[in-house]
Amino acid sequence: MSPTAALAGFAIGILIGLTGMGGGSLMTPLLLWLGLPLPSAVGTDMIIVAVTKLVAFWQHRRQKNIAWPLLRWLLIGGAPAVLAGTLLLTRWGHQPEMKHFFVEILGIALMAAALLSTFSLLLPRLRQAPRRPHLPPLLWVVVGAAIGLVVGLTSIGAATLLAPLLLLFSALLPRQMVGTDIAFSLAISLLAGVLHLAAGTVEMPLVLNILLGSAAGVYMGSRLTLHVPQRSLRLLLAGVVFVVGAHWAMGS
Repeated sequence: MSPTAALAGFAIGILIGLTGMGGGSLMTPLLLWLGLPLPSAVGTDMIIVAVTKLVAFWQHRRQKNIAWPLLRWLLIGGAPAVLAGTLLLTRWGHQPEMKHFFVEILGIALMAAALLSTFSLLLPRLRQAPRRPHLPPLLWVVVGAAIGLVVGLTSIGAATLLAPLLLLFSALLPRQMVGTDIAFSLAISLLAGVLHLAAGTVEMPLVLNILLGSAAGVYMGSRLTLHVPQRSLRLLLAGVVFVVGAHWAMGS
């Protein structure tokens, strides 16, 4: 067992439990800090995300919180796009001449995730009544494709990028937004994770160590939600993620 990986997973788990902030925005930078090359960091994160989303997906499915028609449109675009992004990363991400390019994409994705996370905190709270949808199905296909490509290249974006769009442009209730978001994230993470497993870019011992730590951290973070100002903490975390993303986007 790696105490460093388990402790890092525990810290990430606490933050996720406290804030609900997407794990990819926190986990991929952590894995890079632990010394993994970008393809392995992304592949390892994909497996961690898929495992952690399974329980939440099962619960939301039981509670009928998933908008299946909208999810299908998202996956029509998202599934091939995440496969394309993953193939590009596993094929070219180890090349020295391409490494800088992929790291810049990661930095831009982190900055976008931070900005959208901040934006979602500033949006007015949705009313419980459904609203008329603003995006036709084909545009949801485009949304799914764009997010799938970003996730395939960086592991960042499935939850963070989709949630504000569902909030603004769908007729879903809040509980349905969460359930559909989780289902989409799980599906594309599984697809990418299978490709990364086939390519050998998943560090399974690291996955197990981080999952052990993060499971305990999520539990503790959830228990602390009544005692910590979540909104302020989420804004602070978004600021940190933005600074880290800017550091990599500028090629530092």
